[in-house]
Order: sequence, then structure tokens, then C-alpha cells
Amino acid sequence: MNLSSILIYSFLFLNIALFLMFLYLEFNHRELNQNLVKEANKKIKAAESLEPNLSILEAHKIMTNTLKSSYKNKKLTAAKMLKDIAKNLKNEKEFWFYHRMRNKIAHENNYKINKQDAKKAIKVFQEALKTVSI
Repeated sequence: MNLSSILIYSFLFLNIALFLMFLYLEFNHRELNQNLVKEANKKIKAAESLEPNLSILEAHKIMTNTLKSSYKNKKLTAAKMLKDIAKNLKNEKEFWFYHRMRNKIAHENNYKINKQDAKKAIKVFQEALKTVSI
């Protein structure tokens, strides 16, 4: 192999790698419409008037559906999406704490929370929307 063929193969490899990277970024790119965020926050704010357990379930559902609409890759699962989103949050630990609280509410029969915890959870879920929409 001479030098010119090595350079040609290197150039082809680099082009293929850049094209694949472009495809990956394009299909996993987030574009969250500001109007969707405002509408979601209004719905989440209205959910605060519900019983605490229901308010967290509703707020989480609204947040997740709004975030999911921002992904071009519609085959992305909610779990993977939340993991991807949480990496960018300044309060990632708090986000996961309230997400786990939401899971306990959804899956355990007698799990009850108070209004203060519900308000904190709702605030964290709204922050997640704001962080992603920037």
C-alpha cells in the first residue's frame, strides 16, 4: 500500500464516521417548543390543587409527555429519556428522589405523601422542563 491509498482510505473512513455521528445527533436531538413548556407548566400548576399523591402522578405524566414530544427518536423509552434529561439538571439527585417517590405512589397501595412533598416534587418537575427548554 502506498501513501496515497492510505490517505484515500483514511479520508473515506473519516467521512463515514462523521456521517454516522451526524445521523446519531440528528435522531437524538431535542427541540422543545417554548409554547409546549408554558402549556405544560399551566397544567402542572393546575394539578397542585389535587390530592398530593394524584398531583405528583399528574405532574410527572405531563412532564414526561412534554419531554417525550421533544425527541425526534420516537422509539426512545421514557426511562432512557429521563436518564438523558437528568444528566443536564443541576438538581439531578432531587429529581430522581421525586421520581422514585412518584413510582412508589403508582405501585404501592398505601404510600401517602404530604402537601409539602407534593409541592417540592412539582417544582422539581417544572424545573426539569425549564432546563431542557433552554
